[in-house]
Amino acid sequence: MGKENLIAVMDIGTNSVIMLLARCMPNGKFVAETEYIATTILGKDLSQNGDLSPEAMDRTIKAIGEMIEICNRKKVDDLIATTSSVVRNANNRSSFLLECHQLLNIYPQVLSGKEEAKFVYKGVSSELRKDEPIILIDIGGCSSEIAYGYRDEMIGASSFDIGTILLADKFKINGKFNSRRRTIAQNYTIQKLAGFQDELSRWAEGKNPKVFVSSGTGTSYAAVIKKEYIYDRNQVNETTSDLKELNLWSKYLRKMTVEQRLKVPGLVKERTATLPVGLIMLSTILKMFNLNKFSITTNGLREGILLHYINNGFKL
Repeated sequence: MGKENLIAVMDIGTNSVIMLLARCMPNGKFVAETEYIATTILGKDLSQNGDLSPEAMDRTIKAIGEMIEICNRKKVDDLIATTSSVVRNANNRSSFLLECHQLLNIYPQVLSGKEEAKFVYKGVSSELRKDEPIILIDIGGCSSEIAYGYRDEMIGASSFDIGTILLADKFKINGKFNSRRRTIAQNYTIQKLAGFQDELSRWAEGKNPKVFVSSGTGTSYAAVIKKEYIYDRNQVNETTSDLKELNLWSKYLRKMTVEQRLKVPGLVKERTATLPVGLIMLSTILKMFNLNKFSITTNGLREGILLHYINNGFKL
């Protein structure tokens, strides 16, 4: 590629449709320009019968259409569209993908769990200033991924069919909930991740890895602890926390109704029901692997996909 190109990377996720616009340089690097987010909750009620609901699909298709208009206005040179667990696991995924194709003129690439983990890891690790052992935790709406390795090499990864929306729907966790429901969520998380525990624990022993938390659960938590009324990825990126602070916020939020959570600085309406569930999951994962401090990153899937695209001759 001999000139600058404006590339759009659209991720059709469980909670949101997010589109990153980035300017790709002739030297193979890119500069992120802006990010557009539309919260559509595509995965709502997916656990009930395995289908994407008509209402959720309509919301998502509308958001995709609006983002296509942005691409046209900005004169985007190329568009990459992906989706993952929310569509991968849906019985009626074909009809949804067909609707997407009619708008995008391409079918969104449905990523496997391992591909999702690989791209998120690539996006996060590429920003590290030195080579060091790291663990990545990515808690999504329908699936969660954990990966580990170094800046230049992912050693291992696994994807789990557990996320904030699936967990909230499965156990009817919405507004204020008691310690019994918290324990149910914790035990279910442990059950889903149990097979991965020995593998990661053996690798991490004696390494003191740096822990990164990505995706909506992590960035929403960062916005809350920093009281960011208007989301600013530069302010949220590299926010640090630990297990003690996380557990205090988790307890604080789960004792609130959804209406009360609306008044919490930094907590957007679309995350009022699911963030407490995500914090329980994150706390449980950290305890399982004997981890304490962590950093929240705004980099992840879209940046990793873009890097892969650039490094592989502009082919996904």
